[in-house]
Amino acid sequence: MEYNAEKHSNVLELDKVLALLSNEATMPDVAQMALKVVPSFNFYEVQRLQNQTRAAYDLMGKFAAPTFSGAVNFVPLIKKAELGGCLTIKELLDIAKTLRIIRGVKTWRKENGAEESTCIDEFFEVLTPNKFLEDKIFSAIKNEAELNDNASLKLAALRRKMINAAQS
Repeated sequence: MEYNAEKHSNVLELDKVLALLSNEATMPDVAQMALKVVPSFNFYEVQRLQNQTRAAYDLMGKFAAPTFSGAVNFVPLIKKAELGGCLTIKELLDIAKTLRIIRGVKTWRKENGAEESTCIDEFFEVLTPNKFLEDKIFSAIKNEAELNDNASLKLAALRRKMINAAQS
């Protein structure tokens, strides 16, 4: 008997299941990835993926899930900066927020059952927090529209001159 993936996917309404999964994603590009999930027909691959799902489910059941809300994929922003592009204040804040989330997720794993290794530890190990950069961005930006005076020495000097000029 030959397996017809499209027929079985239609019968199981995989598109509807993937839409539900996509709605749970906290990042737009992850939501798009969820819609493109295809079933595996390799026994060992399926077994590996089921083990990962079980490990994640068990960790979340024991320790509650860490938050990913507000995270963005900042790889395109890094590429933009590497090519000499200027990042907006919002983009910098998005990077800092994501760095904070990465630090939180890494800490969550360290504090919750880290003595018991799992098959999903590799995903936590690749996370690299950068508290220095996170703090630097947050200290330089007041809000999405305004930089703090301490964002740079030039900005602080310019603002002092403006205040002095206004007072004269």
